[in-house]
Amino acid sequence: TVLVVCGPPGAGKTTLVDALVKADPRFARPTWRVTARDETGDVVDEAAFDENLDELAVAFGVGDDAAGPDEEATLLESAVVRKRGLPRSELLGRADGRTAVLDCDVETARRLESVRGARLVGVWVSLNSLEALRERLTRLEAERAMRASPDAANDALRAAAASTDDAAFAAEAARVLADLGVGGECVAKLLRLLAAVSSEPANKMTPENLAICWAPNVFVKSPDSPASMMDLQPAIKLTARLVGVGGAVGGA
Repeated sequence: TVLVVCGPPGAGKTTLVDALVKADPRFARPTWRVTARDETGDVVDEAAFDENLDELAVAFGVGDDAAGPDEEATLLESAVVRKRGLPRSELLGRADGRTAVLDCDVETARRLESVRGARLVGVWVSLNSLEALRERLTRLEAERAMRASPDAANDALRAAAASTDDAAFAAEAARVLADLGVGGECVAKLLRLLAAVSSEPANKMTPENLAICWAPNVFVKSPDSPASMMDLQPAIKLTARLVGVGGAVGGA
């Protein structure tokens, strides 16, 4: 049996599957096999992918087939998926004995219907009105636009830093970093760590001292370029402010 959660983009499919997998150990999210392009543009693992096509129950980007959509991709994942497929062993007869549950678009659900031996149980997810769906899609598009433009996140943080209210600044910083996905989570965790370091007198490191060390890594793309050197002082000032409220940015 395979549980398939399907629906329009932004309806909450992933949220539902994540909650189910977390709450019930009988279910597991299958792992897709992918190829990617690394930072130099070279395709990674494509030969191995093509050699094992017979192991895949569903495949996208193979032959004349265009790569299927990846609604859940985030900006700071290190590569862009070129080919992807779902191994049969992830769906049927899993070694861990758990039932596979996956969120997918309509095209992927259609392909799953042709998997021999798979008993599909489908769940259609949507919101209770077109207006609610429209509002959710608008918010998701705004978040994706933010993820597509780290400069926009940088500008938003600098604008928020103009506030003298530390609590309001911390809340806005947490929101901006959350919109950046995985990369934003990493920055938030780093800020909480640096805040803890600066709060310990024995370390003798103020938020300003730590900002000098970390600002080039967090907010400056190419530290050696003239434009980045000109931007370094504002970046240090912003980083110091973020470290100062770092303990209030995000979760644990």
